[in-house]
Amino acid sequence: MQVRSKTDANASDPDVYQSTTDAVQKILKTEGLPGLYAGLLSGLLGTASQNFAYFYWYTFIRSGYISRQPSGVALSTLTELLIGAGAGALAQIFTIPVAVVTTRQQTMPLGERQDLKSTAREIVQEEGWTGLWKGLKPSLVLVVNPAITYGMYSRIQELVLKAFKRKDMTPGLVFLVGALAKTLATVVTYPYIMAKVRLQWKPSKKDAETHKPYTGAIDVLKRVMAKEGIQGWYTVSWCKDGWTIFIGRSLGVTNSRGKRTGALTRSFYFLFFHFSVF
Repeated sequence: MQVRSKTDANASDPDVYQSTTDAVQKILKTEGLPGLYAGLLSGLLGTASQNFAYFYWYTFIRSGYISRQPSGVALSTLTELLIGAGAGALAQIFTIPVAVVTTRQQTMPLGERQDLKSTAREIVQEEGWTGLWKGLKPSLVLVVNPAITYGMYSRIQELVLKAFKRKDMTPGLVFLVGALAKTLATVVTYPYIMAKVRLQWKPSKKDAETHKPYTGAIDVLKRVMAKEGIQGWYTVSWCKDGWTIFIGRSLGVTNSRGKRTGALTRSFYFLFFHFSVF
C-alpha cells in the first residue's frame, strides 16, 4: 500500500491496491496465503536483530551515564527518552540492511521475488554496499516518535486531569489519552515512515523504465504530494497504528488505582512505542 497507490494504475491492475482489504484480496488471489507472509524470515531476523541491538546500546549508554552520576540519583524521564533515542539511532544504523531486504521481498512481484541472501546480493550488485542502508536518514528521524508520543501524553494528561478535576487517571482515561497521543505522534511522523519504505522499495521490471528513482525522503514527499495529494503521505497509517494504540494502552501504564507507575513502566512505555514505528 505504501508503494503502490491507486493513482499508479487502474483498479484492475493486480499490483495496485485501492485499500488494505483490496490488497489482501489481490494477494490471496495471485499468490495464495503464502503471499501474505512474503519476507517473513527476513522480517523475523530484522525484529530479533533490532531488539538485540536496541537493548544492547540502551544498556550500554544507560549504564555508562549512570556510572558518571552521583550514587542514588534517579534518571529523569527526559534523560530516559534521550538515552532511548540514542540507542534507537545506533540500532537503526546496524540493522537497517535487514529492513531494506525485507521491504524488497514484500514489495516485489512473485515472479521476481528472491530469498534473503539473493535479495541482499542483488542490492549490493546493483547499488553497492550503500544500497543496504537506503532510508537510513528518515529512520533516524523516526526515533523521535516515542518522545513525541510521551510528550503529548503528558500534556494531554494534564489537561484531562484539570478538565475532570481529578488527581489520578483512571484506566479508561489512560487508554483514551494514550490513543490520542499516539495518533497525534503518528500524524507528525508517518510521512517519513512512508518515505523510508519508498526509498527502500525497488520497482518491478515492468515499472522500472517509467519510474524515476527517488533521491531522498524530501523527494519522495514532494512527488507523492504532487501526484496523490497530502492523503498520499498517510497511506494505510490507520492500519499500522491501530494495533499499537490498543496493545500499548493495555499493557500496564497505570496501576490498579489508575496512578502512573515509576521509572520501570516509563522505560517500558518508551521501548514499546519505539519499536512500534519501524
